[in-house]
Amino acid sequence: MKITRILIVLSLFGMALDSFGQAVADDTLSVATQALPTLRKLANEKSYKTMGFASLQEVEATTLNEPISTSMVRLDDLRAYKHGDDSEKIVKPLEKVVYPVTANGEVRSSITLAKVKNSWKATGFGGANFIRLITKARTNCSNADHLPLTSYFAVQVPALNTWFIAHRSDNKLMLAPVLSDPALNLVEGQTSPADEVFEKLAPKAKAYNGLPL
Repeated sequence: MKITRILIVLSLFGMALDSFGQAVADDTLSVATQALPTLRKLANEKSYKTMGFASLQEVEATTLNEPISTSMVRLDDLRAYKHGDDSEKIVKPLEKVVYPVTANGEVRSSITLAKVKNSWKATGFGGANFIRLITKARTNCSNADHLPLTSYFAVQVPALNTWFIAHRSDNKLMLAPVLSDPALNLVEGQTSPADEVFEKLAPKAKAYNGLPL
């Protein structure tokens, strides 16, 4: 009976997370849509390439793709992480969401939204290289796992300049590196349980000296 109750709680927790993600998408879509004209103004004839576009014509044909919610892992939490710890506890959701911006069916740029004083605001535009990497990783994971894009979110370890695409499988957090790290045996797009990934990252976090990587 106790095990059954635990399974029910975990199932409800997963449903709550899915509902939260949908709520964020519902709350932010109109804000992102209103921010598209600003992106188009920023991507002028001098800057459209650095904003990620192949031509000015692409700038006028932009659309929004499925947003990516973001979470982070603090350096001190990762340094303290050890075998057997709950990996979920050190992944902190951020009130931040990134909308990929597509043109001609290709991801070109992005609009970043953050919650400021209880309201969603556009806080960043561009980031072409990052958004291509993160959406490629999400698409590859979605195809491999046969799950919708909405099942995934991004996890960042800012101090180590490391990003993962995350999802939950059988109520367990799973992470796939956006880029490979051969020294830690982390392979781009290869999904592993979060606890295993954090165990690999913990020594690197402990050795980190605060300088840019």
